[in-house]
Amino acid sequence: MGRKKKTYSTDVKRKCISELMEGKEFSKVCVDNGVAPSTLSDWKKACLAGIGGRENKAKDKKLAEAEEKLHKAQE
Repeated sequence: MGRKKKTYSTDVKRKCISELMEGKEFSKVCVDNGVAPSTLSDWKKACLAGIGGRENKAKDKKLAEAEEKLHKAQE
């Protein structure tokens, strides 16, 4: 029988990323929060890339529209 995949709440993910941003050592964040290094690394990459947030997609669309309007105004 296989192991069940552990899931983490958004609050735990935010806490871990916040600790990394504050300069806490990567391995210490993993140990203190019971998170595998590969999992934390994935969260960090996703956070830095801005992946997964609906609000990010909406902001990107608004930014693209604003840039297009500016470009047309400059022509």
